[in-house]
Amino acid sequence: MMDADPTGDWLSWFEGLETDESIRTLAYAPCREITGLSSMPSEQAGKALEDAWKEVFVPGRDHLDLLRRLLQIAKAFARDQFPTLNAYNRLRGATLADEGPSESLICLSGLAGVSKSSLIKALQRVLQPANGTRYAAAGQVLSIHPVTVATISGKPSVASILKSLSNPVIASSNSVYSLPFLKTHLRDWFGATATCMLAVDEMQFFTQSSTASTQTSQLIMTFANLGVPMVYIANYSLVNKLKKRAHEETDRLLARHMVLNPPTADDPVWRDVIDELMTVSPSIFLLDSSLDGEELHRYTGGLYRLLRELLAGAYRDVRDQGRFEVTMQDVRRAYRGRSFSIYRRNVEALASLAVSRTMEESRPDLVCPFEDLNPPAWRRPAPPPRTAATQASPQAVSTPEALIQSTLSVAARATLKQLRDSAVAAEDSVPAPTPKAKRARIVPVTAEALLRGDQLLRSTSPKARRPVPQGPAEGASHEQPD
Repeated sequence: MMDADPTGDWLSWFEGLETDESIRTLAYAPCREITGLSSMPSEQAGKALEDAWKEVFVPGRDHLDLLRRLLQIAKAFARDQFPTLNAYNRLRGATLADEGPSESLICLSGLAGVSKSSLIKALQRVLQPANGTRYAAAGQVLSIHPVTVATISGKPSVASILKSLSNPVIASSNSVYSLPFLKTHLRDWFGATATCMLAVDEMQFFTQSSTASTQTSQLIMTFANLGVPMVYIANYSLVNKLKKRAHEETDRLLARHMVLNPPTADDPVWRDVIDELMTVSPSIFLLDSSLDGEELHRYTGGLYRLLRELLAGAYRDVRDQGRFEVTMQDVRRAYRGRSFSIYRRNVEALASLAVSRTMEESRPDLVCPFEDLNPPAWRRPAPPPRTAATQASPQAVSTPEALIQSTLSVAARATLKQLRDSAVAAEDSVPAPTPKAKRARIVPVTAEALLRGDQLLRSTSPKARRPVPQGPAEGASHEQPD
């Protein structure tokens, strides 16, 4: 029988998260307005814009779906390990084994700049006690961290990463601790802080080699054995490296995966994000998400980081010209500018993925490695024949294909539509296949056959078709001169 909870609000941080609207409210991070941008030097003002925009998070449908799934995993773990405060206290007093059964291991992947890191920060905001990390009840004052985030960047070794997650005493110590000690300590520390999910970010910085994956695989497995569910963020390039590992490793590392796709140009969240970024200084950015949203999507592929880079670059260019307002014309120039050139190549490469298999081979970092979630256009099964009663719906276009279409110009999209309509009409009008005709028997070539062919060619030549002159008398020779 489950122990009664003496406080009644233990695990209350999971309550009220049953609807998308409640999750959206807690996950949303507004943009703070910056005053005095015009008085700052252009580079300083651009940096201030980027810093303010990095904290913005406007959850869309895909964000909410992934957050809901991660919350369910964390809640199931908490209900199993410490459903009540008494159960939690018993767990804290228990002697933990050095190594326990590994928990859920989830790979969160997506294009660089699609807001994977922002999603994890949103998960932290959503899943925390009402008073931050402080929980007081029944004479106890506890520090609760339902979601713990580990950042790999800047850490030279596995031990240094684990040490950064330890309790403040060990984390601030100059002592060197062994890996077995740190793993045992973290299992105990995660239990003490009621951690029910560990998120690991910036995995791509652990090893800079383009092919090495052994160290990264070992690091992930180390995290997976710390006694709590773990989600690690991996760009497509890292996933491709992990897929080359032995199957017993890939089965563990990549079996549970989630992919965050960029929004389409007509997704309401894309316009909401643009509007949110504009609030940083409404008098400076003279843009309209309803009118300019589709064009901005073409320039960025729907990637939030690229949108911030493009707008910040446009603002710097404007300031260098002695102006203080950014129009869509300024954004167009910034897109063609040198500072955005590396991003522009990525956007154009994304746009070509739907029609170029060569690009798939040369830019695997832009191709989703999980075909079951996001296969390239050329790998999709052919649609069934359409009739007037079963016309294709615009909503049936997958996210990657919609992304590609949004990068096309108006004229190119019109041409694409005409070609598709023609293809559909051709499919519908193709008659049933007829039986193959029997192959003609090959007749051996003879001198007589060659002579007949020569006579046939002569009779059809222009010279042969000229009028034949009549002879002077009947019965005279009608032979033509050569």
